[in-house]
Amino acid sequence: MRIYLNGGMMVMDERMPILHHHAPRGGLRTHNMRVVTRLARRRSVYKRNLTSPTDAYIALRYYGQDHLQEETLLTALTNLRTQGSLIKQMVGFLIGLVLLPDSLGKIRASVQEAHSLLEKYPQIPGLDDQTKTRGDSGG
Repeated sequence: MRIYLNGGMMVMDERMPILHHHAPRGGLRTHNMRVVTRLARRRSVYKRNLTSPTDAYIALRYYGQDHLQEETLLTALTNLRTQGSLIKQMVGFLIGLVLLPDSLGKIRASVQEAHSLLEKYPQIPGLDDQTKTRGDSGG
């Protein structure tokens, strides 16, 4: 995020391996957020990976409304896809389709909570704002 906020270009290469170091406790699991990952969702016909208020808040704060809309649409659609045999994929799709109205409602509630968080939490100035506040001439 720091690279993006400082104007760097982000390129995602899905072939690159990702190593996640998980803390033994705390973090988003403590707050019951991101309990179901996208991978866990794809492996199960019953689990759903939905946008959390925290994810929606970060999207709104740093990337904007368009990014949030794209993220929530992708989240809703990925809940229709399951890995495995053709029968498992079809069952997963049907269950996801039946649960789609509930999923969209929960995503909408997360987005509303993110909007209230955006209004409630302090605005953190960027690096340029801090420089101007201190009166640094930069030279």
